[in-house]
Amino acid sequence: MSQSHNNKSYGRRAGHAAVKGLGWIIRNQMVVAVFGVIVITLLSSVTGYAQTGGGPITVYGRSDQDPIRGVKTFINLLMWGMIAAGIVGFALGGINTLRDKPYISRFLGGAVCLGIGGFIALGDRIIKGDAVETPDLLGR
Repeated sequence: MSQSHNNKSYGRRAGHAAVKGLGWIIRNQMVVAVFGVIVITLLSSVTGYAQTGGGPITVYGRSDQDPIRGVKTFINLLMWGMIAAGIVGFALGGINTLRDKPYISRFLGGAVCLGIGGFIALGDRIIKGDAVETPDLLGR
């Protein structure tokens, strides 16, 4: 005979729901991680604004330059994050080469991350107004 849903105990149903929820979290690790980072960032910024004293807080923060500084900081962090991901990709490719596992995709992913990081750094220098020096490949 099969048990109906109503005959199961509360503890058994709660345990089953907990296991299903844990399975969903394991299957969707990246979604959970990104959501967690967003929630932690929002909570830390709210408590930071609550603890600052003096002066009214406008939509832009304390001054009109705060959003611009935030974007610049985000671009800088994105650049260094892509460079770090490229280095990790090359390191994992080297480890996979030593372990006789597929390694080409790791090297290609590392190269793409380093390239994107380089383009972000180039755009950052152009936006800041710094001179971009190109190498003289012809030796003139």
